[in-house]
Amino acid sequence: MVEPEKGKFVWYDGPVDAMREQGMEILGVFCRTPEWAGRDPDGEKVDFHAWPPRDWDEFATYVYRTVAHYKAKIKHWEVWNEPWGRGFWAGTPEEYAKLLEVAYTQAKRADPECVIVGGCFWPAAPEFTDRVLATGALKYMDAVSYHHYCEPDACPVVSPSAPWSPAPTGFTCSRSRARLCSPLGRGGPCWHRRSCPFSCRQRSIART
Repeated sequence: MVEPEKGKFVWYDGPVDAMREQGMEILGVFCRTPEWAGRDPDGEKVDFHAWPPRDWDEFATYVYRTVAHYKAKIKHWEVWNEPWGRGFWAGTPEEYAKLLEVAYTQAKRADPECVIVGGCFWPAAPEFTDRVLATGALKYMDAVSYHHYCEPDACPVVSPSAPWSPAPTGFTCSRSRARLCSPLGRGGPCWHRRSCPFSCRQRSIART
């Protein structure tokens, strides 16, 4: 955690330098709220790391200080991880759009050349995607990312109550990707950032 206490920053230069020495490009992620900086949404019992920021100015300072510190080492930053899942983001889609705006503005102020990746969408959560895009949040993303969890088209459809459901098929994911990337009329890239295809056997095990 970069800012475990307000105003106290902890930098991880050693691990960052070690990865760069191996020729790795790093994607930094603004993610996980320290308890002191979060706002419990309506007393909902979720992990405080998923809470939205209590104060946008505090979040802005965190983003600016972090990007400024790593400016020479990290050029790509993603805004949160899988915000469509309550285990990662307990705010609303509209609050996530605000998170994007603040992160984009402050990151660009610290490093105008950095690349901001946003969305981290999933084809099986279209309502979240649509509500974020409806705010006009695309202007706060240099690239849109999505996660491609799917199963082979040959696998039978699983009931909504089954574990890991709903996991879309590869065909459905491909169609959803096209729909997701189409609003990027300005030519911005769409990043396939994570994938976890299930085999039919794995799905059978998950159901038991």
